[in-house]
Amino acid sequence: MNRRIGTKIALLVTSMLLLSALAISLTALYSIRVRGQKEIDSFQEAQLEVTRQSLRDLVSTAYDLIQLHHQQSEDPTQVLAAIRQLPAYTQDSTAATLDDATLLAMYGEQGREALLQRALATLAALRFDGEEGYFWVTDNQLPYPTMLMHAEKPANAGKVMSDSQYNVEKTQGLNIYQKRVALCQASGEGFVEYYIEKPGITQKFSKLSFSRLYPPLGWVVSTGIYIDQIEAMVALKQREVNQELKRITVMLVLLTLSVVSLAAFLIYRFSHRLSRDISSIQRTLKELALGKIVEPLCLDRTDELHLITGSVNDLITGFNQYSGFAKQIGEGNMGEVFQPLSEEDVLGNELLQMRDKLQQNAEEAERRTWASTGLADLSEILRKQESDLAPLGDHLLRHLATYLKINQGVLYLVADQEEEPRMQLLSCYAYGRKKFTKGSIALGEGLVGQCWFEKQALVLSEIPEDYVAITSGTGQALPRNIVILPLLYNEAVLGVLELASFRALLPHEIEFLEQISTSIGATISSVRINAQTKALLEESRTLAEELQAQEEELRQNQEEMVATNEEMQRIQRELQEENQHLRAEIAQLTTKPAATTTPEV
Repeated sequence: MNRRIGTKIALLVTSMLLLSALAISLTALYSIRVRGQKEIDSFQEAQLEVTRQSLRDLVSTAYDLIQLHHQQSEDPTQVLAAIRQLPAYTQDSTAATLDDATLLAMYGEQGREALLQRALATLAALRFDGEEGYFWVTDNQLPYPTMLMHAEKPANAGKVMSDSQYNVEKTQGLNIYQKRVALCQASGEGFVEYYIEKPGITQKFSKLSFSRLYPPLGWVVSTGIYIDQIEAMVALKQREVNQELKRITVMLVLLTLSVVSLAAFLIYRFSHRLSRDISSIQRTLKELALGKIVEPLCLDRTDELHLITGSVNDLITGFNQYSGFAKQIGEGNMGEVFQPLSEEDVLGNELLQMRDKLQQNAEEAERRTWASTGLADLSEILRKQESDLAPLGDHLLRHLATYLKINQGVLYLVADQEEEPRMQLLSCYAYGRKKFTKGSIALGEGLVGQCWFEKQALVLSEIPEDYVAITSGTGQALPRNIVILPLLYNEAVLGVLELASFRALLPHEIEFLEQISTSIGATISSVRINAQTKALLEESRTLAEELQAQEEELRQNQEEMVATNEEMQRIQRELQEENQHLRAEIAQLTTKPAATTTPEV
């Protein structure tokens, strides 16, 4: 009878112990899974936000380009310049004699249309994102818009985009061109995610597009970026988390089964003598199975039950520690102190490895967020300073010095229209006068010139003593790290950025600098293009004024010639009258002698 009772007690205790272990294990696994999913969601959103911001910046650039050409199409001077390049003008032999007003009346619409088509042609030639990125423009008519320009598919120009092949919107399978127009009519802009083939590849990939309405023309300007890489990175992280959970699950199951098996064996062996104490253990384990915080057992015994009690107490202590540690990890407290039960504590060591892995993932996410924030702030600075290079360089260096906590910085730009390629100093931050007495650098001259020549970034940790020193009010010292970056745009170096710091820049900071160098180069190119455009506009305006002055001078000369002609006609009339008068007098003189001689005959 006692044996039966002991067996039942052993089975009951074993079951309760197993349930409590499962409850604690499931709690820990759930917390870990939730934390891992949050990290994955945060990572995915951060990557998508970077992509969205890039799309906004690209479309904003295209929008500004269209706006510039549209403004030119409203400028009579620009329209006249475009008219004189039209085939109809060059083929019209009388067109050169027409005044500006007549030309505008005859060819004005063609000239304005030519300027707008020039904007579309410029957009069609732009590429980005490894030549996979391009622009397209439609009108804003519904139910289906008409394609005005497609950089990748020029044959679609003038086509109504109503074909069912465009019903590839990700969530509802809608016509992507129709949805873009609907979003732009509702709020002026919008994102559309869909599946489409990459150029030259039959497989379909996810793509995110951004569209913005240009109201004066009713044009919807769009571009897109493939996001299959982001999905692949998210899927990889998901697999890593799942594998980590599988390993932890196996270890928890093995440890639970081992502990439960040992406890069941000991309880079964000594149950017929220890039913009362086992009942106490049963109650304790039941509370543990209910998820309560259980105090260690206090049984005043010196026989074999003392070992079982100690094992159960160790199990309680271990599970309490595991549960508390898992809870802290689930709440994101990666600094929680945890000591495994022993060197052979597989679960404890796995939990520590899991904590380290999650902490590493959190640090990586923090670095990505840092880089994303830096890129967003830099994009804002570059967007606001697109009219003049000098303030652009000053704002850029101040921002980088603050964001990267560096001590010195300098920005060189490749000079335009120089017989010998040279770079001129544009802006500097916290450099002394001594280093920059020479205002320009030739190709291949020094480290900066070498960076220009090789089109490769230079990272120096061993600085020559005579190269540069960081000075302050209390003295000067050599920097520990110098980074020299080429500012590239379309494979051409537009300038070089040099940064110096007392501290060694971290790899992700150097990677951040390499990422922004392309954006800076694109902005420098844009500023220069804007300056050239402005200069051309000014030159065109000056030429128009000169032509107007010449026209006024010709008009005055014409009026003087008319007055001179009238005076000459008056003198001629007077001469004719005087001539007639003289002829009359001569006639009278010749007739008088004849009259006197007739009577004599």
